[in-house]
Amino acid sequence: MKSITTTALTIVEENKLKFFEEHGKNALDEKRLFIGWYIQNCKDDFNILIHDLSNYYLHISKDRIIRYLNEKG
Repeated sequence: MKSITTTALTIVEENKLKFFEEHGKNALDEKRLFIGWYIQNCKDDFNILIHDLSNYYLHISKDRIIRYLNEKG
């Protein structure tokens, strides 16, 4: 049996690799691109995706992620 943390970290790494394969860029250096890609490719509630991005991927505030999304448009 795996812990929830181990499972979450495995999923995070798999998703980052998918992003790197598609864009050849580092998600930490290209936050806006990664945010857009994640929201387009993950089929879940918007608030859950924002939570994932904030807590597991980019480690930035949810408000900052929303600002990135608003700047894009």
